[in-house]
Amino acid sequence: MRKGIKEKQVKTLYPVKKCPECFTVLGLHANECFSCGQKVKEPDERGIAIKPVDYKAYSIAGLAVIALFVYSWLMGWSKGLIRVWNWITG
Repeated sequence: MRKGIKEKQVKTLYPVKKCPECFTVLGLHANECFSCGQKVKEPDERGIAIKPVDYKAYSIAGLAVIALFVYSWLMGWSKGLIRVWNWITG
């Protein structure tokens, strides 16, 4: 319930929002910045639009880390990787 009240207060305080990349003033219902093309969500408590999560970039980065470990394992560095894994997990 409190979040709903906060959203209403933010929308009444700021009739516009700013792009988080270029700080262009946008309308409250804009989904994309017309200046830089950045996708935006609703404004935060300061009136700056929130960036949506880029799932594609995070997925590619995760796959790259997994590929690095698989490559290292296949190259024969398994003992070192096991030692590092034990050190990380503690």
